[in-house]
Amino acid sequence: HCLTALVKLDLSLNPIKIILPFAFVYFKDLTYLYLEQLLGVIEVNKFAFATLNLRELSIGNAVKGYMNVVDFYTFLLYNPFLKNLTLNNINLSLVNTSRMLSKLTNLTSLSILNCDIQNVPTITNLPLLSSIDMSFNSIQSLHAEAFQFLGKLKYISLKSNALTSVTLESLPRVLWDTSDVLIDLSSNPFDCVCSLEWFKLWYENNMNRTSGNASLYTCNTPTQWQEVPLVDFDTADCHELNQYVVMALIIAGVLCLVALSVIVVRRYRWDIKYYIHACKYNKLTSPPVNLRDDFLYDGFVAYNTRDRKWIMAELVEHVERKHNYKLCLHERDIIPGGVYVEDVLESIDFSRKFILVLSNNFMDDQWGRYETAIASHTLAEGGGGKLFLILLEDIRSEYITRSLKVLLKSIGHAEWTKNKNGQKIFWNNVVQNLEKSEK
Repeated sequence: HCLTALVKLDLSLNPIKIILPFAFVYFKDLTYLYLEQLLGVIEVNKFAFATLNLRELSIGNAVKGYMNVVDFYTFLLYNPFLKNLTLNNINLSLVNTSRMLSKLTNLTSLSILNCDIQNVPTITNLPLLSSIDMSFNSIQSLHAEAFQFLGKLKYISLKSNALTSVTLESLPRVLWDTSDVLIDLSSNPFDCVCSLEWFKLWYENNMNRTSGNASLYTCNTPTQWQEVPLVDFDTADCHELNQYVVMALIIAGVLCLVALSVIVVRRYRWDIKYYIHACKYNKLTSPPVNLRDDFLYDGFVAYNTRDRKWIMAELVEHVERKHNYKLCLHERDIIPGGVYVEDVLESIDFSRKFILVLSNNFMDDQWGRYETAIASHTLAEGGGGKLFLILLEDIRSEYITRSLKVLLKSIGHAEWTKNKNGQKIFWNNVVQNLEKSEK
């Protein structure tokens, strides 16, 4: 009863056998209690510190396994204002350490040393915690979730555990990036494979933030890197493309090439067909002048079948029947059975004039766009005198391509109208063009 005002008590290195319930009931002001490296077999009752109002507690045995605490949760429950806690050389392998610490919300420093814990306790409700030391345990892996609510953390020590790999996800990103946070992961059996490359680079760039010297960061496996300092671990092989990556890149390249080819062929299919045919007949490099003195037709008419009524009622009536010109119409004069593209090109070549009857129907049709492409190539090769355009109607802007604009600006054309006097001018224009020789 004479030490009731005692604030600090150190009973370390004593052969204490048992700590009874309410053993410190008379020490009302006791704030700091040290029971380190106790000798012999010790039994600690779960109510041993129930009457205290401790701020700092350090307890441990000289020989691990010789201390028996029946209920660690209750053992610490009665000291919610504890700021510094050290547990040393106590077997906690079967203890739920997360639950054990859950009520110590004022804790600022936590040390659990050589206590056989295999996982970092999830300590999400310790907002004031600034220091964690869990050295000399059996922790095999780290997960950022265990540290994510520790905003004041400045020191972490997990040296001499069983960590083989450390990645960016092992700790919250803020701990890796904050310059005044010290992280000690020395003396762990690192597996020096490619997955450790990130930590190697971080360690090399942050040696001033790691406790211990470089000799304490060494490779344990594989055999070729055993006992080699982590900084000497060569990660060059990690950047060589393996056969699966190479194969994947080749396949991706082939697929991209196929997709590009499909797009190009689809967009320029008529031009491609024309070039193939022109090369086949050696027409691509020679001017499109027909050297024969006579032609089979006065004009080849390119039109859309939906405009057939106008072709037969107007064009054939005026040009063939009234003026005795001979026109080539694909529906009437090209005999089925051959290669249609080749038959059309030959019919154009056998005609003195190449007449395109332009309408929205014509420009909306793939074959019409192909015949327009033939006319563009004919113009480009110097055969503009062979071409003549008839506009049945105003062409919608969506169909007016660059090549069509060039054709309209470069060669003669006549515009159909429903006006009687306008039609007289139209037919005079058509007939005069047919009378001209190809230049």
